[in-house]
Amino acid sequence: MKLLTTIVHSSIHNIDRRILNRRSVRAVIMQGGQILLMYSARHNDYSLPGGTVERGEDLIAALRRELLEETGAYEVHVEQYLGYVDEYRPSPRAKFDVMFLRSYCYQCHIKADLSAAQLNPREIANGLQAVWIDLAQAIAHNEKMIISSSDKLGISIQRETWLLKYIQATI
Repeated sequence: MKLLTTIVHSSIHNIDRRILNRRSVRAVIMQGGQILLMYSARHNDYSLPGGTVERGEDLIAALRRELLEETGAYEVHVEQYLGYVDEYRPSPRAKFDVMFLRSYCYQCHIKADLSAAQLNPREIANGLQAVWIDLAQAIAHNEKMIISSSDKLGISIQRETWLLKYIQATI
């Protein structure tokens, strides 16, 4: 296991508090000079496909499930484990002070044709869609969003933009 980076939300000054622990998986899928990302119309940003690991679920099984749900990718080959990102953010649940999220990142290959995505109601409301895009273009777009909307943005765009830059530098 390799720690890639740790991101702490600006409102978190002490992580020695009541912590909600979560795990997630993220997929890096490159094809023909482009990367498969999720575009959110609501947030106007790009992120790696992936999501929450359910209780008792294996990381690779969660990765395959999330890719099928979000992108329609049904034939997923995990090529290599890249590492994980840790982040601390305000908890969405009142009985916790801090949410700790560990995102495990994998480089994958998928079959070129995708079936229909199986988005949940929240993802549909956010206008989530899978898109193939030039990596540098996605980074530039997210960075523009960070600069122009810094007071309104959550920590997710910071994580995703950091990961996209890491991918650009290492893959």
